[in-house]
Amino acid sequence: MAGGTLPERGIFGKMVEEKSSWTGQSTDEEFLRRVTLDLTGQIPTSDKVKSFVADTTADKRDRLIDELLNSDGFVDRWTLWFGDLVGNVTSTANLREYYQGRNAYHSWMRDSFARGNAYDRMVRGR
Repeated sequence: MAGGTLPERGIFGKMVEEKSSWTGQSTDEEFLRRVTLDLTGQIPTSDKVKSFVADTTADKRDRLIDELLNSDGFVDRWTLWFGDLVGNVTSTANLREYYQGRNAYHSWMRDSFARGNAYDRMVRGR
């Protein structure tokens, strides 16, 4: 690919190259709802919306992302998603996984997410 690969240029570099336009920045309410749903699968509480909108600091979005990445909601959501991805269920079409194995795998995944392990390290077992 001319000009390097997409990761080197990044999304915005690719958009400039293709003369694509992007939307404006989301409102605080939109951002809060979207990032909370994306990272935790939950809708923010009304108290959280009120406090976030009232916050006038410049780094409030960055702080919110850090808060969500370090939350139990993030760990729960991504443990569930990863477990679904790898089929960590009691029975599948071609094998039976007993609950002890399923629960041990679930605990390992949850602990890995809680520690902030990178996905590539998780799948390689490092």
